[in-house]
Amino acid sequence: MSETGEQHYGAVALRHQYQAMTVGDMTQVVRHFAADLFYEEPSLGVVAHSPGEIAKGYEPWLTCVRFTFPVLDAFGAGARAALRWEMHGTVLREMPGLVTPDHIGSTFVIIGATTAQFNDERLIDRCGCYWDLGSFSAQFR
Repeated sequence: MSETGEQHYGAVALRHQYQAMTVGDMTQVVRHFAADLFYEEPSLGVVAHSPGEIAKGYEPWLTCVRFTFPVLDAFGAGARAALRWEMHGTVLREMPGLVTPDHIGSTFVIIGATTAQFNDERLIDRCGCYWDLGSFSAQFR
């Protein structure tokens, strides 16, 4: 927060995205992304260059898992912002490559961080979402 108590626009944008994910509102999830961007989520080997590509990558999470996203910390400075979060979820359906039908009904927690860089229009043009796939997978053994 600034000295006046205002939150940085980037931290607010990231919070809005994560709130939109919990209700499955893909339009609100991608509205803060620039048309041409670089997005990476190394845990899943995902690289995207448009909001549509990001939406395609997020879709399995929104349809196969029910989750909440407690935000642990959000901050920003200049054209950058970061969010430290937890995902508390319950598996609703199989997610090929991540969870099998045997895991339906299982719960999990992921702890991660998202970093973002904003362009002059205050849209994200570079973003990274970082979390540990090994810790996630170990919860289903």
